[in-house]
Amino acid sequence: MPASDPDVSRPRLIRDASFLEADRREIARRRGHHNRLGFAYQVAFVRVFGRFPRQTPLEIDGEILRFAALQPGTDAETIHAYAGRQQTVSEHQQRIGEYLRLRAFEAADTADRLARFLEDEALRIERTASLLARARAWLRDEHVLAPADSVLRRAIGAARHKARALLTQRLAERLSAPMRDRLGRRQDSNLWPSAPEAGGAARHAVTPAARGEGGRLHSSGDASRASVSADALRARGGAGRRGPPKVRADVTRRRRS
Repeated sequence: MPASDPDVSRPRLIRDASFLEADRREIARRRGHHNRLGFAYQVAFVRVFGRFPRQTPLEIDGEILRFAALQPGTDAETIHAYAGRQQTVSEHQQRIGEYLRLRAFEAADTADRLARFLEDEALRIERTASLLARARAWLRDEHVLAPADSVLRRAIGAARHKARALLTQRLAERLSAPMRDRLGRRQDSNLWPSAPEAGGAARHAVTPAARGEGGRLHSSGDASRASVSADALRARGGAGRRGPPKVRADVTRRRRS
């Protein structure tokens, strides 16, 4: 048996996927056990998820399939004979859309109405998962087929942005004029730091020669001292290299003499 969505619980199936008498009559009009089961499965699926199952291959949720097969007393395994008939699956989806009076999300003003609904919900709900559940419930109540999750998440992000801006505006309106002025001055001081003291830049200027071992930077005074020390070391090193050969030569001549 195929796997099931973890969000599909038995209470949810009883609430959304239980067939009414009108549903049973519509299901009974299909010919063959496999077609009746397939039609019933798609009715239950669209009521639970707010969308039709994917057709190629047919998307199967194990819990929904078992619940749909249990009601008319059909063997759930006959779904395999139905799943391979893509044309029949497509025709059934069209008929179910007409029967349940479902509308496409792309219909006029549907996206705008959902956006306004989410903006109101975002003023009191913060979690994305909760807003996503509310959006799906709104679509189901409006008989609108749910779009992809990415579309709903973008709509939720836009709604949360507008809700935060509105809350900020409301908070600012409640502040007194002196408080708004103080906050404005503090913000300006943070954006524009004070200028350095006179001479401070010269004292702390950094030159390429002032970079020491390990990439540590020194001030210009330290750089001058480092330069003098380096010259002295080079002078000493040079003398040290030239001195020993001359001394050894003098000792050798004295011995020979």
